[in-house]
Amino acid sequence: MNKTQPETHTPVPNGPHSPEFRDFLALVSTADAETLLSDEAFAKLQFAVAAGCSEEDLCQMLEAAAVGRCGVPPARVQAWYRGCCAHGRADPQGFLHSMLDYRPLLRAVSSVEARRAEYLCPPYLPKGMLTVLGGVSGVGKTWLAMAMAAAVSRGQALPFAAEGPAGAPGNVWYFTQENDPNAVVRPRLERLGADLDRVFVQSLGRAGAGLTLNDPRLERQAALCPPALLVFDPIQSYLGPRVDMNRANTVRPVLDALADFAKRHGCAVVLISHMSKPGTGNVSALDRLLGSSDFRNAARSILIVGRDPEDAGRAVFVHAKNSLGAPGPSQGFVIGGAGGIAFTGPVEADADAVLNAAGRGGRGRPTVMQELYADLQALLGAKGFARLEEIEAMRRQKGYGNGSLYRAKEELGLRSVSVGRRPRRTTYWACAAVGDAELARYAEAEDGDSQKVHSQKSPAPPLFLGNDPFLDAASL
Repeated sequence: MNKTQPETHTPVPNGPHSPEFRDFLALVSTADAETLLSDEAFAKLQFAVAAGCSEEDLCQMLEAAAVGRCGVPPARVQAWYRGCCAHGRADPQGFLHSMLDYRPLLRAVSSVEARRAEYLCPPYLPKGMLTVLGGVSGVGKTWLAMAMAAAVSRGQALPFAAEGPAGAPGNVWYFTQENDPNAVVRPRLERLGADLDRVFVQSLGRAGAGLTLNDPRLERQAALCPPALLVFDPIQSYLGPRVDMNRANTVRPVLDALADFAKRHGCAVVLISHMSKPGTGNVSALDRLLGSSDFRNAARSILIVGRDPEDAGRAVFVHAKNSLGAPGPSQGFVIGGAGGIAFTGPVEADADAVLNAAGRGGRGRPTVMQELYADLQALLGAKGFARLEEIEAMRRQKGYGNGSLYRAKEELGLRSVSVGRRPRRTTYWACAAVGDAELARYAEAEDGDSQKVHSQKSPAPPLFLGNDPFLDAASL
């Protein structure tokens, strides 16, 4: 009778007792692997190795920890593990050295890869970093942010961007508590020509409730709908109830977590901020950003929006801070015209000057052309078009010249569209974003069949992405 031989454990290549697997655990804390496992998961894996668990069990535990933490696909975890094992075979000494500390506190700068900064809109919006967009109320912060969002959704460069190729269309997450999605967000994005299927807003009800800058739902949602641009409008609405915006020790951890998110996903993050009133010892534009100084310290780029000191009818944004290079030129813009906003080119003004001008409403009275622009934009309204006979009536009532009217039409990028046949033909002036079909429906409604315009498209159900539905498509 043969006696059963006692079992002896022979380490298998890349198994739980192999140098590759032990050192794989040692390297887990470096590079992007830091996001995959928590301290608890590390402890479980170390215990499993000491207990002699099989490699299959360990890999399943590793995948479960990584997927549960931030939705990382199992295939990525497996590829990462295989890469570490290959590294262990190619450089055993390097792996053994890494075992000295499974979470090394220090690393040599020689191991850090040098990279050039990348931008969504050079040099104003850096990728993988935070940008603060500040300004007093009513100067056009939201219009500017939405113009950026619209350009990203279409993959088009903004007129003021430094030279460089336009990128591919990207997803935009636009979170706002101050602007109604139905009355403000969608109408403005439509006028700006955004791809509404690529712009997402916060879901209503419990699905989107309580969203914060460091919300874990952001990470899970990014696996389903990776953002190129993320906007919080305003910052204060997304800090959470336990964060005092005036205390650096509560603000900075939240901003650091958001910056880590931006770096992992390579997206630009814009934080819209209100400004405090000027006072003694608080006269600098950057000092007037609400809250702790850590908001401006954590941001790599800061844009300040105000009024042109020389032109009361024009808004200006100033590149007040750029930690990555020289600031970009200050840029002027006018709300209205083709696409809802018209950029007028570089302006010689600093942040303090544009904020002071915004506070006093600009220098002197607006010019005749500025008043004409304002009256014409008021007639166009949110719908973006008006009948020519209404425009002519406004011109005669206000005393504007016919030449000035048509010069304003050209500068604002408006087009003439005639609808219908004589003798009932109607001519409209419309923004470029307004289609001929929309004007035809409007003209038909004016003849008495108004229901057709409003009942053409029935409300669509909310679009939920995955099992964690806190985003709605802006196209709904």
